[in-house]
Amino acid sequence: MEQQDDQGACRVIIESKYDYHHEVIESTVLRYPLPWNEFNCSKTKPIIYEFSLFQNRWPDMWRHTWMPDIPIPNHLNETEFWGWKSYFERKLQGKAFERTDGRMAYYNRLISYKEYGSYDALIDLTCAERSPPFKWLAQGVVRTTAYYILKMKQKLPVQNGRDLPKIDNDDIVRNPSEVKLCIFGHKRYFSNIAAVFTQVLQTFHEKEFNIKLYFAIRYPLESKMGRVFKAAIKRSPTILSNNTVVVHKKDYFEFAKFQASCDILLPEVTPSTRPNYFPPSVTGELARKQLTGAIPPIVSYKIPSIMHVELERMYHPFFTAPVMTHNDTAESKLHAWTEMIMRVAKNKTMINTGA
Repeated sequence: MEQQDDQGACRVIIESKYDYHHEVIESTVLRYPLPWNEFNCSKTKPIIYEFSLFQNRWPDMWRHTWMPDIPIPNHLNETEFWGWKSYFERKLQGKAFERTDGRMAYYNRLISYKEYGSYDALIDLTCAERSPPFKWLAQGVVRTTAYYILKMKQKLPVQNGRDLPKIDNDDIVRNPSEVKLCIFGHKRYFSNIAAVFTQVLQTFHEKEFNIKLYFAIRYPLESKMGRVFKAAIKRSPTILSNNTVVVHKKDYFEFAKFQASCDILLPEVTPSTRPNYFPPSVTGELARKQLTGAIPPIVSYKIPSIMHVELERMYHPFFTAPVMTHNDTAESKLHAWTEMIMRVAKNKTMINTGA
C-alpha cells in the first residue's frame, strides 16, 4: 500500500530580475534539475511554477527594456514581454507538462516581486556575464533556502534551451518555390555573409527556385540601427539586395513561427569572430563556451543548418536535422552553402511534385 503524500506541492518561482530571456523559460521548467528530496514538499504532486519576470513590475526597471537608438517604451505592450505573456496565457497557463525527471510541472501564474510568499526554490534567469544576482547573493540581499542562478549562456547546456513554443504546421507559412535561409541577431558580419551569399546566387542564377536570405534583427526596422542595416543592404549589388529580406518580430510567438518557417539556419559565430562561444581547446583561455541563440531553434524545430565545424562539434549530439559544416576558408563556406541549398531544394521539389 502506497504511503499517503500529505505534504503540499512544491512551489518554484522563476524570476528574471536583470534582463529577459523568455526563450529559455520552458526548458528551465521542464529540464533544470532541482534536489526535490531536500525540499519540505510533496514528492508526487505536480510542481507549481510561478513566474516573476522583471517587466511584471513595470515600470520600475524600464531602463533595461531598451537598447541604444531604440525609443524607450512608454507602455508594457511596447516591450517583448507582451508577446510572451499572451503566449503563456494561451498555451501554458493552467496546464501541466511532464519534466525530464518524470515529475509534472504546472504553469500557474505570473506574479510580481511583492507576491513571492513562501517557496521551495527561486530560479533567476540571466544572460549577463557580470550578473547582479551574484552580487546580491554575496551581499546577503537574497535570503532563501534554495537559490539557483542560471547563467544561460555559460552554465546551462544546450539541451536545457531547446524547449521553444510548439508550432502547429498550420501556423507556419512556407513558400514552396523558395529556399529560405535565416540568420538571427546582429548585422555584425554582414559583409562576410554577403560575400558568400552573392557567390551562391551567381551559382544558382539559372535554377528554377528562389533563394532568399532573411536577416531577423533585434532592432525595429524604423529605428536608427534598423535603417542603417536596411541602407547597407540597398547599397549592396542588385543580385544581393533583391534576394535579402530584413525582418523584425517583437511578438514572442510570431518570432517562434518565423524561426520554424526557415528552411536553413545559419549560426554566424566562428572561433575567430566570437572566441567566447568555444571551449578553451579551440580558442584558448578567453573561452567561456557560451550558447549562441541560433542553436535552440535548430534543435527544437529540427531545421537544417550550415555552421562552422567547431560549432557543430560542440552540439553534435543534439542535432537531428542535416548539418553542413565549413572551416574559415571562403571555398569551404561556398561548398557548404551550395550543398545544403541543393539538398533542401531537391526535397522541396519532390514534395511539390508529389514524387
